[in-house]
Amino acid sequence: MKKWLLMLLMGAIMTTATACGSGSDAGSNGKEQAKEKQTNKEGKTVVTLSIQEPGPFYEALKKKFEEKYPDIDLQIQSYKNAGEKWDPGDYE
Repeated sequence: MKKWLLMLLMGAIMTTATACGSGSDAGSNGKEQAKEKQTNKEGKTVVTLSIQEPGPFYEALKKKFEEKYPDIDLQIQSYKNAGEKWDPGDYE
């Protein structure tokens, strides 16, 4: 009985160690493939905010964000322009 319990415990430990070991390899590959920061002509870091539709809220957000973080250029990209009709497949 003790042998079976010991074998079961060893199997669980080996499974846990194997699962943790393979995860660390994936993390190091992600660091190696990291993109460089995008900068504009003025040397500011470019950050893109993707939204469904533009609005005055997002313009005010951009203004306040750039005031707080002057070294970041926030660019807003919208999927549709204001007032455009949404088709049923557009939400997917």
